[in-house]
Amino acid sequence: YAKKDPATFKIPDAVFQDPEMTDQTNVQTREILTSQRGLIKVKLMTSITNKMKISVLAKSLSSSGHEITVAHWARFSFLCLLLVNFIQIFDESARISVAQKSREASTAVVDPALLNIDDEECERFGTADNTPRIWVISEYWEYIDLLLADLRTVSRKAAKASPVTSPITSEGYLKDFFKNCLEADLKQYSAGCEGLKPAFKKVTVNWQRAIHNELVW
Repeated sequence: YAKKDPATFKIPDAVFQDPEMTDQTNVQTREILTSQRGLIKVKLMTSITNKMKISVLAKSLSSSGHEITVAHWARFSFLCLLLVNFIQIFDESARISVAQKSREASTAVVDPALLNIDDEECERFGTADNTPRIWVISEYWEYIDLLLADLRTVSRKAAKASPVTSPITSEGYLKDFFKNCLEADLKQYSAGCEGLKPAFKKVTVNWQRAIHNELVW
């Protein structure tokens, strides 16, 4: 996106006309994004642990000059929900990984019952088709990307299958989905704050609106 619209990021056009400078810019961009994703995950975890209101989380995630709307709140709540789910999946992966390593060790004899692994799970170990993926904690954003891809697929199928009398669009399906995420978050963490809402109804800053319109999910 930065290459397509360098002016938004104040990158001179000449940068992307030079292969070496393009490579350097790509590396720097990936490093910055990786760092920012790490900071975001820490703030999401802090929010979950301290049961913060979505307004407090949004303020911690936004920098000076950002206009935060309901659309942002909805996506922040989605990230929190998925982080809770991912931690549960990670814990399960760690448990299964321990059992797998124990079974693979030729000198180790471990009772599966001690690991709380049932017989059906044990039979799946070593079978490529059935063994569940072992996730590590650093793969949270990959997990998010996979679920977003699935969500887009589901939204397109829902739009295609919707009746003519009450049609829905893929965009409408996604909007309702994220709205439900926000409502669940407000119910869990912001009970008694029915009037809680972000300061902005829509994004008006040009550079932020350009990114919002092109890259929002």
